[in-house]
Amino acid sequence: MSGPDGMVVIALLSVFLSAMLATRLAIAYGLRRQLIDLPGGRRLHRQPTVRGAGVGAVVVLLLGLLVTSQLRPEDSIRLMTLVTALGMVAAVGWWDDHRPLAARWRLLVHLGAVVLLLSPLMGAASWLVWLSFLVALIWLINAYNFIDGSDAFAAGHAVWIAGCSAVAAALQGAALVSVVAALVSLCSAGFLYFNWPPARAFLGDVASGTLGLALGAVILLSWERASLDPLLPMLLISGVVLDATLTLISRMVSGRRWYAAHRSHLYQWLLRSGWAPARVLSVYLGWSMLAGLGIWLVPAVASYRLLIAGAMLAIGSILWVWARQRILRRTRQGLRQ
Repeated sequence: MSGPDGMVVIALLSVFLSAMLATRLAIAYGLRRQLIDLPGGRRLHRQPTVRGAGVGAVVVLLLGLLVTSQLRPEDSIRLMTLVTALGMVAAVGWWDDHRPLAARWRLLVHLGAVVLLLSPLMGAASWLVWLSFLVALIWLINAYNFIDGSDAFAAGHAVWIAGCSAVAAALQGAALVSVVAALVSLCSAGFLYFNWPPARAFLGDVASGTLGLALGAVILLSWERASLDPLLPMLLISGVVLDATLTLISRMVSGRRWYAAHRSHLYQWLLRSGWAPARVLSVYLGWSMLAGLGIWLVPAVASYRLLIAGAMLAIGSILWVWARQRILRRTRQGLRQ
């Protein structure tokens, strides 16, 4: 293989290997600094695990975006706002991994990062659209942080969601979306090698929130450029978002401290009931595949695609309620015996 295709393959492989190397260095740093999460509490892993090792993949991602901004001068300003926003989320997460930070300060930085990322939309989109993206992106940052408690779960989702989005964008000629999504997928894959069960490292706040915003940026750029239907990445990530959202609603309705740390997401209940991490991941990715195919195969008619997207979200919500009730019922029966 030679010419442009060969250069692309070399570039992709370089990103992946760089993320692996950076993660290995981050693990060594975490061990020296004793950034170790012990089993117990809301943590579901069974052995001491380095936290915050996702910083290596984040550094490679940011460097990759910076290089892309130089190679694509027409998109340099947009890419620099993305790099800055991701850097802000990574920085506050890095601090929190080393020294716990009050939630209000994290939220303030997240808000600033999202406002910066959305700044090009001011005046170009309605306030309703702008506010919708504001809420959605902040929620994605935090929702992705919630799923960094199971081996391969967060990184595996990022590899799949961003990878599928990159391929779909490339097929439709959406070069910028494809490059950004490919960088997210490859950097996540480099980290996933060390996060596969039994995990040697977790993303930590420095990387989980950053990946959440990066995946949200793929959706945002898809909408901005109108070259890739944003419903595709939205449905690919719908399993994670539905679990986080419905769990939050459930806790609020039941009068629990919804803002406190917990382990009552559906994926956590599945792990607690004895499911292996790889099995949990495969079920969620199976849903992601089904939802993504559902929207990909529908004709490019907006009304049809919105109908399919709404139907998939409704089905996903019903399945979430059914699965959670079934697990809770089995748990109660086990306690009575």
